[in-house]
Formats: sequence, C-alpha cells, structure tokens
Amino acid sequence: MTCLRLRFVPTLLLAAGAVVLLGTAAPARAQGVLVWERVGDHTIDADDLEFAPDDALWAGSSRIWRLDESGGGAGVWDEVADRNALRLLLVSPDTLLRVAGAIYRSLDGGDSWALLHPDGRDFLYEVPHGRPHGGTFMTGTNGGLARSTDRGATWTQAVFETSTSANTMQSAVALANGRIVAAGSNGLLYSDDGGATFHPGSLWEYLRYLGYALGVVEAPVGGERMLAVVADPVRGHLVVYGSADGATWTELAEFTGAFEDGVAGPDVLSLGGTSALVVLNRGAVYQTDNGGASWALVGRAPPDTALTRARSSVIGPDGRLYVALRESDGGVWRTVDPVPVAAEGGPAPNGVGLGLRVEPNPSAGAVALLLTLPTAEARVRVAVYDGLGREVAVAHEGPLGAGEHRLPLNTRELAPGVYVARLVTGRGVAVARLAVTR
Repeated sequence: MTCLRLRFVPTLLLAAGAVVLLGTAAPARAQGVLVWERVGDHTIDADDLEFAPDDALWAGSSRIWRLDESGGGAGVWDEVADRNALRLLLVSPDTLLRVAGAIYRSLDGGDSWALLHPDGRDFLYEVPHGRPHGGTFMTGTNGGLARSTDRGATWTQAVFETSTSANTMQSAVALANGRIVAAGSNGLLYSDDGGATFHPGSLWEYLRYLGYALGVVEAPVGGERMLAVVADPVRGHLVVYGSADGATWTELAEFTGAFEDGVAGPDVLSLGGTSALVVLNRGAVYQTDNGGASWALVGRAPPDTALTRARSSVIGPDGRLYVALRESDGGVWRTVDPVPVAAEGGPAPNGVGLGLRVEPNPSAGAVALLLTLPTAEARVRVAVYDGLGREVAVAHEGPLGAGEHRLPLNTRELAPGVYVARLVTGRGVAVARLAVTR
C-alpha cells in the first residue's frame, strides 16, 4: 500500500492548479488522454481506496463502503460499517484493518471490530508476500512508526537512529533486497531488519525534506528502482527522486506549482515494468515509461478544476486508474480504459521492429507470449510483472534468432488481475498487458 496523505507541511502556498514539469524532457504525449467515468450509484466521501484479495473495491472515510458490481454498470456502494476509516488494509475478503487514530481489526468483513493498537495514523502498509519480511504490517504513529509481525495481533515501536526527531511518518515500501524505506516529515529513512530499526538516508534533514509517496518500478538497465516524491520547502516544489538501494537518492525530475499548504499528498502507482503514474494532489496525472527518467502529463482527475483534491488513487485489477475525491468534488472516479504503458502490444520507441503480444487474453490458464525479433539477439529476456511492479515469472532468458517465437506461460499460479509482460533485448523494449481471470 503506497497511498499517502501528508498533513505536516510548512507554510507555503503556490497557485492552485499551476502544474508544470521541469527537468528531463518528457516524451511527446497529448494532454488529457484519460477518459473518466463515475464509480457507484451515488457520490460518497472517500479518503482511501483499496482492492481486497477478491478484487472488490473498498473505500474508507467517515464510513466504510464496498462496491458491488454484480449488476454491471457503475456498481452499487454498499455501506459496510458506520465507522471512521481514514486508511484501510484488506488482508483477506473477511479480515480488514482500519486506521482512525488507532488500529482496529475485523474478522467478519466489518460487522465487528477489535482494538489492536491505541496509536495508528496516516497509512497502513503490508510487506508483499514473497519478499523478505513478507506479511509485516507497518503504520504511522505519534512521532514514528509501529510494526507487527503477527498479522496485527501485537505492535512494537520502531527505533530511529537519527539525530533529529522522526516526527510524522507517512509511507513505507519494501525493496527486493529486503530493505524497507519509510517517508515522513524530515525525509526518507531505511531499515535492514524488517522495520525494527531505521537509519537516515541521503534525503533526511530536519525540516528540509517532506517525504510524500513511494513506489517501486524496474530500472531501465534492469533491477529495481524506488521512486520517491518529496516536497522541498526551500525550492517550493515537489521533486521525484530515484534510488537503487533505498539509501542513496538521485533527483530525476521536478513538478513546479504542485505543492500546496494543507493539501493531501500525491501517490506513486506502478504499472508494471518501467512504467508508473504520479497522481498529484490537485489531480494532475503524470506517467513515466522509463523508470522515472522522464515524465509526461497524461490527464487530470475529474472534475478538471483548480478545486479538485485527489485523496487517494490506485490501479485496479482491470488496469484502470481509480481516484477518490471528497464528496463535494464528485466522489470516486475511474478511467474508462486501462492505463496504457509504453508500446503496449507492439514495438517500443527505442526498439523498432520488436513485437510482443499475448494469446489468449484474458486467460484462466496457459497462454502464449508471441514475440518478434528483427535480428538475432545474444540476450533476450521476457518476464512478467504484477500490478506492484514485482517480477512473478520469467518466460525466457538467453539468445534467440530472428523471426517470431512462441513462449508458453502457465498463469494458473498467478492470482487474478492485470499483469505486464516485458521483452528486453539489445535493441530495446516491448511490453504487453495480460489479464488473468478465474
């Protein structure tokens, strides 16, 4: 869970809606290409959006809602509980946690709740299974972080080895190397022991950096790259940083005019492979298809006004972007179509002649990855990534001759959802989206 809303901000106010991207030149892309539709049968107030393991959409605010799409169309919002839930963590279809100043757990889908920890705020995060420390829960507390290694039954406060106060921590994300990175009011920290102890990274300085959002993508040269959106009060802008290890950070790009006093922070959403979105607080949506090296404005969250305040955003199992707004701004919206990634279903701009497609698609079982190589390649790698950018399968790694190739892939071990297949050669990259159903 990478949704993050920062409430501790310095006194700084920039012109609302004046969003301009500086830094590395972005690839050509038309603005406003996202087409939206309203979600649900009526407008709800939503601070947080989460998809449950059964792919149902939940929303939390002053109440907890679940979207019933069995009747088709926009779906129906069913009230699950008349309970405050500024953050949600859906562990299973029946087990969920909520944060509202404290942490509560329900084992019956929201009918009853038990207090787990008296201090919980701002975010809930679960380290993905299959990674080191998988299943560890983390939340912000009054002045730091707490973690649970027993599915929320008990919580312990993390230790911060810094010379300055940790203050308010707002987000955490795990890397494949086992390192956990946390973002907060003084910047970015990292942990090598599963969140028990945190050390300051290169972007940690008292009242100098404000860590907003974290996400993980594939680096253009392979391996993982963590992306962090950080507010720099001195410069007055939001800055995107990248890191291979979660400790040392390099500036990639800058969003000017996007940092407003007292407004919820942005989200970083992985699209699989090297692609990701940043949804800014005023609704501007930027996309990268090269691991964060460059960004392009691809649209705005509805309604397209200076008053839009995006509270939360998430990529659904259907590959579409979902955005939560205040009730007065229009409630919950989603894109009509899945968010496209670089050269989906065809050659990438830096890989002319490369081709990749999936048949059949969608599928509940075996599929074929069909790739086209214009020349023989000494190194060809075809891998599949889930919605969080994690590698879940490798279909081929090694040399291949020129022409068309058919690679089998069994999806029965994959959970239902949307995945991205990525072909990497010396000539470039091509990607294709795969939908797994049951």
